[in-house]
This record gives sequence, structure tokens and C-alpha cells, in this order.
Amino acid sequence: MDAPSLHELGARKFRQGGLLADSHDRPWQNLCAELRSHTQGEILPPPPTQLEVTMIVKGSASVVRRRTESWQQTVARDRTLWFCPIGVQEEEIDLSADIPEVLHIYLPRDQFAMLSEVDGLATASPMQIAYLAGVEDELVRQICFRILQELIDETAGGQMLVESLAGSLAAHLAASYSSASHRPPRPERAGLDARRLNRVVEFMHAHIATRISVRDLADVACLSRHHFSRAFQAATGLPPHRYISELRLDLACQMLGETDTPISQISEVCQFSSQAAFSRAFLRGTGTTPSEYRRTRKTADQSRTIYLMGMKKDEARR
Repeated sequence: MDAPSLHELGARKFRQGGLLADSHDRPWQNLCAELRSHTQGEILPPPPTQLEVTMIVKGSASVVRRRTESWQQTVARDRTLWFCPIGVQEEEIDLSADIPEVLHIYLPRDQFAMLSEVDGLATASPMQIAYLAGVEDELVRQICFRILQELIDETAGGQMLVESLAGSLAAHLAASYSSASHRPPRPERAGLDARRLNRVVEFMHAHIATRISVRDLADVACLSRHHFSRAFQAATGLPPHRYISELRLDLACQMLGETDTPISQISEVCQFSSQAAFSRAFLRGTGTTPSEYRRTRKTADQSRTIYLMGMKKDEARR
């Protein structure tokens, strides 16, 4: 998937909308997310090139969507959802009031093409998802909020988390809102065997300072992405993104305590897009900031060195 094309729809569709945050600089595969503000009035959408899931984060308005010979009117407020599949040409969208925060998630065809191999789904297409407004679906809402949280507050395992959420969202939409036929679900498989698990963990350690995707790990395990994520969690008790986050937190602690590497460089090694994002994640994980952790470790090491030197002097006197 060509990354620029994945981010193109929002820029073309919402020329007047304010862009508050976006995933354009993140290495997320097969998903793009944008947090936008929208002003009262009409939006003239281009032909959709990705499936779009929209959720109001903050605000309320009457929203009218018009397509050929039909229209939808929704009294929208926080958590209201809309779906717009590929192939649906909307003539216009009309907002009765400003909406300060709206999350837009875009899923490309590639994300749905993967579903034919897993989850008992027939070959899925983003063109077969229903064109709906005012959707009541708590699972979709929770996925949207978790993606938004990662968009605003980056974590060390964010890439793998978002890729897993993208797969879960596509599978749920295909299973619940698609006109495609379904196959009976396949039986649940067991966790990774010891040989595959060791191979995956060794790969994580060897590439801890580089971008690692769920697809990379699934390839090492010789499994599909969706089966791998479930099997890894069954074997370790943690989803892949949490496991890699813990490894990177351990690495950050080691580098802060044992080296003079600048914090900005440590944040890059741990695959954060900025030092600020790294500092927030480190504070959540340890209860202290990177600089405070480094100072505390150095003070403790100095005290231990002085203590050991004193012990040696006492032994020498004896």
C-alpha cells in the first residue's frame, strides 16, 4: 500500500476542515486516522478511495448526507458513528453547526483482502459494507477511542496495537455490516508452540531498535497476522504490542541508567516519533520521567560505589 494515497482522502474531502492531529508521520500500515474540526455548512466529498469510519469525539449538530436519490439525517452528538464504503459517491454533507472534534479512520482495500484467510469470512470487500449513519456499535466506538488515544499519546508498541485494531475493525465490519456471504467460523487454534515463540521473541530482541510490524512477527512465526496475534497472546498472556512495549521500556531503563546517551536518542531507539511522546510513555510505565530516573539511578550507583569502597577499606584495616 502506497502510504501517501492512504492519507489523500481526508485532505481532498475536508478542504475546509481543521486538522488537529493525524497519523501521517506514523508507520501504521493499512490504516490512517485524522482528528479534525468541522465548520457549519456543506462538504462536497470526492469519490471515496478507502472505507471511512467517522465518529464525533466532541460536539453536536444535525448532519445530512445525500447520495443519488436518497439522504440520511442524523441528530449527532458525542460518539455518533457513520460508515462510508468505497464506491458510494456522496453528493454532499451538510452540518447545521460547528463540530470541534471528529475522528476519521480510513481503511484501504488491502486490509479487507487479508480477511479471506482468517476468521471464517468469505472474501471481504470494503465496497460491500453498508452505508450507514447513527450506528449504535460499542465495539466500533471502543476501537475508535483506542486508536484516538494512540494518535494523541503515542506508546512504544503503538504500531502493532493500531495494526491489530485495524484488522479487528475490518473483520467486525465485514462480519456485521457486509452483504457478502459468510462461512462457518473456524475453530479457535492454540497458542504458539515453544519453537515459534522463541523465534519470535529472538526476532523482537534483535530488532528492538527498528520498526516492527505485526506482519513482520507473523512472517517469522509462519502464520497469518490475525492468527498470530491471538496465538501470541495465548502463549504469553500479552498481546504483541504490549510485549514489545515492555521490552522497549526495559531497554530505555537500561540506557538511562548505564549510559550517557541523550534522552532524545533513546526515544528514537525505542521507536517514538518525538522525545515528548517518549517521556509521557515512560512516565506512565515507571511513575517517573526519564531525566528523574537517570538522576535517581546515578545517585544510587554513586552511593553503592561509596559503600563498597568503605567496605574494602574496613577489610584492609582488619
